Amino acid sequence: MSGEIEAIGDVAVGGLAARAVESVSGEAQAVVDPAVCLNCSTGLEGRYCHHCGQPAEVHRSLSAIWHGFMHGVLHLDGKLWLTLPLLIRKPGELTRRYIFGERAKFVSPLALFLFSVFLMFGVLSAVGGPLVEQREAEERPRLEQARARIDQSANAERPVSIEVINPDRKGLVDTGNPQLDAKVNHALEEPGLFFAKLQFNAYKFSWAIILISVPFVWLLFPLRRAHGVYDHAVFVTYSITAMSLLLVVVTLLGSLGGWVASVAQSLLVIVPPIHMFIQVRGAYGLSSRQALWRTFVLLLMAFTVLGLFALLLLALGLLH
Repeated sequence: MSGEIEAIGDVAVGGLAARAVESVSGEAQAVVDPAVCLNCSTGLEGRYCHHCGQPAEVHRSLSAIWHGFMHGVLHLDGKLWLTLPLLIRKPGELTRRYIFGERAKFVSPLALFLFSVFLMFGVLSAVGGPLVEQREAEERPRLEQARARIDQSANAERPVSIEVINPDRKGLVDTGNPQLDAKVNHALEEPGLFFAKLQFNAYKFSWAIILISVPFVWLLFPLRRAHGVYDHAVFVTYSITAMSLLLVVVTLLGSLGGWVASVAQSLLVIVPPIHMFIQVRGAYGLSSRQALWRTFVLLLMAFTVLGLFALLLLALGLLH
């Protein structure tokens, strides 16, 4: 139950964080035009105050509080419902249109990325996921061995021996650096705590994936002056967002078990290359052949980026 509450909190925080970086321009609302702005008393000439940007109409009701919460957290308006279908079906078109100026009608890449990351970690915390299942699978044999030793000792009618750790004894790792050895050995002795620290760092520094990915994408188009670093950043951010949402869907379907879980796991293999191909072809105006080989390279780059991000998480986990 506490995990579900934390997950809801993560989604709410993610929505508010996304809202903090998202422009309010282009959002449609019902309006009743008063003479002056109720916020700064500037004379109104339209739906919004041209001085402070506040909508002309304000509500004083409980429904307005709920609407404000839903709008601020989940951003439920035309921008979201226009952005998500394009992100799923036509990611290249979404990327291209946003790059070339259609900003007000779409949720910005960073805002959508923030929300998707918080949503992903919230769902993983509540439902579990591939990393959690892998950790449980790795821990299970050791727990079973410990139980077997206890049962064997009980059957032999002798007390279970408890090993006293000698602080002067060298640990499992000896690199010659005492401080590093202490951190690594502590992580090996408390894998659950270290894994939790890695998960928190992944949650906190997820934005670093964008910074790591952009130079790799730039290498695919080194001679194309029409596309700069900003264009590649938009491409990468929307792509990572789509993969985060895919992981959310796979995790939720996987929790159902049975054949549904098997189908969900296959989506992790099938969907990413197809989505990358569609996005890179549409975003950069490539032919199918040009997009195909770049998709293959992007997949290799994705594994490289994940590896570098994992090394970053390990370093942060050991240093802090």
